[in-house]
Amino acid sequence: MPLTLGALQQPNWETYPPLNQSCYFDSGQTATCSQGDVPVYAVAVQSASQVSETVKFAAARNLRLVIKNTGHDYLGRSAAYGSLCIWTHQLTNLSFSSDFQPTNSSGQTVGTTVMIGAGVQLDQLYSAVGLAGQSVVIGLAHTVGVAGGYIQGGGHSPMGPWKGMSTDNTVEFEVVTAQVKVCLFLTYD
Repeated sequence: MPLTLGALQQPNWETYPPLNQSCYFDSGQTATCSQGDVPVYAVAVQSASQVSETVKFAAARNLRLVIKNTGHDYLGRSAAYGSLCIWTHQLTNLSFSSDFQPTNSSGQTVGTTVMIGAGVQLDQLYSAVGLAGQSVVIGLAHTVGVAGGYIQGGGHSPMGPWKGMSTDNTVEFEVVTAQVKVCLFLTYD
């Protein structure tokens, strides 16, 4: 399967109007096109330590960073002119805990949780929770990445009127910086 680091859900983010870069995928083979807002560089990270190293690399070279899993961002946050993209699509770790204890919780547990990596998509999560006999408050577009803009932007769900938004059901985020070694997020039913 080929890697598609530069693909974006909305073609308007593949343009850059300030420089009159307005080619689209159907512009025709003779059109002169350029990069637009698609990141110039990308790293297909496979671990949290690679994310950390990429952040250090970008900081040392004053490169603008964007983070992308699937590119479904209607606001274009996974695209930026001249940027370096951290592509999280391969961070698909997924595990369950029957009695999770959040960090710094003084021993208090929250029950059943599912821990996912930053590259997990809704279809992968639906399959895993179904096999485990669990449910999770997530959306319907199976190709959307769970941990990025979806959950951090609120996360609408058909279960919303009953269980709240996806972000309401998040127990803990672990964030990768230049120093942190793991990148996981947890949600529970």
